[in-house]
Amino acid sequence: MLNGSSILITGGTGSFGHAFVPMTLKKGAPRRLIIYSRDEMKQWEMAKHYGDDPRVRFFLGDVRDKDRLRRALDGVDYVVHAAATKIVPLAEYNPFECVKTNVLGAMNMIDACIDQGVKRVVALALLGPALAYAAAAGLVLFLAAPLIPRWLGDSYEGTVPVVQWLAWLPLATFPRLLMQSVLARNDLQIMGMMIVSLGALANIGLNILWIPIWGWQGAIMATYVAELVMVVVILSTRRLSSANEK
Repeated sequence: MLNGSSILITGGTGSFGHAFVPMTLKKGAPRRLIIYSRDEMKQWEMAKHYGDDPRVRFFLGDVRDKDRLRRALDGVDYVVHAAATKIVPLAEYNPFECVKTNVLGAMNMIDACIDQGVKRVVALALLGPALAYAAAAGLVLFLAAPLIPRWLGDSYEGTVPVVQWLAWLPLATFPRLLMQSVLARNDLQIMGMMIVSLGALANIGLNILWIPIWGWQGAIMATYVAELVMVVVILSTRRLSSANEK
């Protein structure tokens, strides 16, 4: 598919671009590979590695600039959209700048690709790192829980099993958040909100039933079961929606 095609990668001077560009040149045999980014120094350094390859082009620009994107996308067949503000602390400190790049920049990219007749766009997501972070955080909490009484005193001995039960909650919520994003991409945000509301009601009901029987364990089990219920309902909704589209 990539043989003889023209490819553009946004944010191409980042870590992903440094892995994607040599791999694509070696295995894909593109006619032209455009590296689009706003950092001229990184482009200058990266160009030193591909100076003799006529297939590689460097295009200085920002995804916030729709006119510049249109110019860069002229004659492009495929786009890999990797430009983003990825460092969470910087995004939190500069939220408006993050929105300009990650949200408005992505909108500019979509509009420009449509205007220029790009065949296909591949957008990167950070689901893998997010899942790994949730798993690592849960594992750390689970292993560190027995140390709480040592740090805070023997009176906190009862908190150890509670923390260990709660440690995996970030991982348990991940599938539901992923499924919600799928619904949002298919213009089913309202359905997603209704399902989350259903999950909240299920959580409350299970708490009422289980806390008198199992105490705090019942409350935590209710949360895990409610998350599972939401995932099952979202998957069922998505399948029904796909069946109706067909």
